[in-house]
Amino acid sequence: MKNTLYILTTLFFLASCTEEKNTFMHSLDSTNIVSGDIAYLENNEEILTASVSDSSFIIDRKEEVTVYDITLKQLSNTTVFKDIPAKYIHMDASVELNKKEFLDYFLDEWAPMKGVNFTSIRIVSNEDPEVFYIAVVHTGSDQQIAKHSEDF
Repeated sequence: MKNTLYILTTLFFLASCTEEKNTFMHSLDSTNIVSGDIAYLENNEEILTASVSDSSFIIDRKEEVTVYDITLKQLSNTTVFKDIPAKYIHMDASVELNKKEFLDYFLDEWAPMKGVNFTSIRIVSNEDPEVFYIAVVHTGSDQQIAKHSEDF
């Protein structure tokens, strides 16, 4: 019993000593979006901007931030994905952007949006594909059509 208690205490101590990761690699896939910039915003301030032609970029953890906005800027169009929980930004992930393409991972009840001018984003953890976030908005706006994640 003493040995078990000692082992559990030691494991708890070691687990509490592990340092939290502070930088994250996001790999971008935007195969049907050939030009434009993607920007990550906190409190309406850009903290990172990259071209959609960039294959990856690094984002730093912001402890005080609970939600982010991501914008896709193309010519005179700006599409905004609002209020993305920080847990989906604070992880190594693949970020997929698409326009007007009804993808196989979309929910069946989203079928009525076929033919609508929409842009989607999907963020998937590189470590656990069950951790994901999907949002769909009207292209050139911040009007959300749908969203889905493993949390809801």
